[in-house]
Amino acid sequence: MLLSLLIFVMCLTYIIYRNRGNMLLLLILGICIIKDFLLLDAFYNVWLSVSLQLVDVVTTLDFTYFGFLVCFLAYLLLGIALFFAGGRFGSRMSFYLAESLLGILLSAGLLLLRQSLRYQLAFYLTLGTVQLTEAFAFTCCIVIDILTIVGTLLIDALTGLVLTFGVEYMTREAMLTNVLNNLILFSGSILCFLLAYSFGLILIFWELAGTLSLFLIDTYYSRIRTTQAVTRTYTINKFSDMWLLLASGEIYALCNTDALGVIFRVLPQVQLELSYFCGYLFDVTIVGVIIFSLFCAALCKCAQFLLFVWLPDAMEAPTPASALIHSSTLVVMGIFLLLRFSPILHLSTATLTVMLILGAITAAYGAVYANWTSDLKKAVAYSTISQIGYLFCGCAMLAFHATLIYLVVHAICKALLFIFVGYVVHMFGGTTSLKKMGGVFYIIPDIAINMFIVCLVLAGAPYTVGFFAKELIVYHIISLGGPCGTFVLLCWIITFLATPFYLYRICILPLFGKPRTSRRRYRNIAPLYAHGNFVANDSDITRNVYIHKFISQIQRWSVQGRLTTLLHVLVIAIILLCGEFLVLLVSGFFGTSTTLFPDTINVDGYICLASQILPYYRVRNIQLLIVVLFGVATCYCLLVNNQSRQNIIFFGIVLPVLLIVLLLLGGDLLLSVAAGLLAI
Repeated sequence: MLLSLLIFVMCLTYIIYRNRGNMLLLLILGICIIKDFLLLDAFYNVWLSVSLQLVDVVTTLDFTYFGFLVCFLAYLLLGIALFFAGGRFGSRMSFYLAESLLGILLSAGLLLLRQSLRYQLAFYLTLGTVQLTEAFAFTCCIVIDILTIVGTLLIDALTGLVLTFGVEYMTREAMLTNVLNNLILFSGSILCFLLAYSFGLILIFWELAGTLSLFLIDTYYSRIRTTQAVTRTYTINKFSDMWLLLASGEIYALCNTDALGVIFRVLPQVQLELSYFCGYLFDVTIVGVIIFSLFCAALCKCAQFLLFVWLPDAMEAPTPASALIHSSTLVVMGIFLLLRFSPILHLSTATLTVMLILGAITAAYGAVYANWTSDLKKAVAYSTISQIGYLFCGCAMLAFHATLIYLVVHAICKALLFIFVGYVVHMFGGTTSLKKMGGVFYIIPDIAINMFIVCLVLAGAPYTVGFFAKELIVYHIISLGGPCGTFVLLCWIITFLATPFYLYRICILPLFGKPRTSRRRYRNIAPLYAHGNFVANDSDITRNVYIHKFISQIQRWSVQGRLTTLLHVLVIAIILLCGEFLVLLVSGFFGTSTTLFPDTINVDGYICLASQILPYYRVRNIQLLIVVLFGVATCYCLLVNNQSRQNIIFFGIVLPVLLIVLLLLGGDLLLSVAAGLLAI
């Protein structure tokens, strides 16, 4: 059924693409007729000019770009419709519509990534300009470049994963439909933020994403702690919005437009000094003030030092919402903002110095405090604060492609870690204290194994993508000199010492520690078919027998079954196996990108570093071995879930011996065996 829906949507998109010009002209004609009845003459000229320009642009679009924009617009309209419908569609329809559109958008994004990397293209589209006053013009401009494509692929994949987890996790809660609808519109606003290429659109979707995050945090509004968390989050978000609004006012005063293409050409030529105000300390230019305002806006949104109190409070949201907020959406919007304005960040050295120091302090403080707390969710939250400090340091060092690589790695790993933590917390009846947990591996070994692998990647274990991604940023930190470089390096050493310890506490204590509670606690996590379908109300029950059979099959594969296990293992295998290829894929294109500057510090040294590290990441050695290990681990998880005693004994004794033998033999023998099998 789901495959038929996907094929129908793709055929409909192709039909619209073939007749897009005539359909748009008919739409414009209908709106003009309605205008005559409603006497809306004030906006007629603006609407007509924008519409005709849109027709000219859309009729010349390639099918890949057209399909991407249509799917993107459909997903945004779906989020708006579900948000204002108030649960009338039900949880099932919201879930399947969103998953279908996310799948199509993900496929279109992969095609765009292939075209962008092959032809080194960045697509700009100006939908129109509205002259609000004589000195103020609002430009509606979007861009599809490598930053937009990578961010879209990341958010699409994680949103689909979080929606699937949310349906499984909140199946017995009355707020399921509300949370799903808010998550869909929230992810749509983040996608619009990535697509925007005018400061006005960036400001609008920045504010929209912050407002929707408050709705997600305020899901359980009857709790006092939730009300306090919403208040603190609202205060800091408004502080961030104030700085971004200040930057927009300064930009409009200088450039008289909000198009980023014009801003990036004008601002490097402006050298207006403000020494009248600050001449006694140091000379300040208006461009430096703009960059400092952007930095402060990102500082609040990314929960850096002294402004991080809202991020642990965001854990009051349901676990699916927390997984999306803490991984790839709200908490990294500031990083996306800095990456978008990367062509002008080098114009303010003082701001970059402050950014570097605060990022290093945040990384060290978050790692140390994550070891101090005994609350599992707060430990993961402070882990996020520490990891975002890495990204801030990368932006301060102008290592933009290394920052984006680590952002992708951290977002995927942290989303998976939140999902696994949600399962663990749900098992123990909602308690989050590490002192009351233990023995998860003996009950749900697949979740324990996957959570252990994610912690290894976040800790930067060798032969994982986390190791290589951190190495790229560390190289730029080592190249620093002077007192500032020494202080930053000291903070990073503290972070590197503290990170494995808090990941050890997060992983080992609840998973492999001694069970500290009754075995009846473990019954809290159960297959969904034992509790009925996920519905918002009684009217949401389907009458189609084929859909009912399909949904029943999905439910039999949920939580402890094959669907979640295979999904998690597949995603984690991609994380571990794409380390070298992700780095080469992204960094190989950034040197020619027109919207994201390449690294400006010791490019030759970076190439030499890559040539020294990459030989350790060859497919013929370690990655083939990891593929075999993941295949065996997947079989182990599936057989353990079947609760067969013979399988548990066999794979509990024989499997470790086989793994040790494979590790001792190495990858060359495995490669020869695989080649022989293929030859046969």
